[in-house]
Amino acid sequence: MNANKNWHKAVIERDNYICYVCKKYFGYSGYFNEAGVNQYVCGDHIKTKGARPELKYDVDNGRCVCFKCHELRHRGLA
Repeated sequence: MNANKNWHKAVIERDNYICYVCKKYFGYSGYFNEAGVNQYVCGDHIKTKGARPELKYDVDNGRCVCFKCHELRHRGLA
């Protein structure tokens, strides 16, 4: 597994598959594909990779968010 996937996995597991924004739980077994990747949540950088590249793989610089909230956040709506 590459460093990026490891970072996302570590962040969502630490946050128990609960979206930081909407607080919905996404850890149900049906939410995982054959590769064991959750299809509804990801790790989201608190301080952007562009602003703080040295924190790119720092788990403390991440939070679990669902894809809907992640999209809204990047559009400035969440």
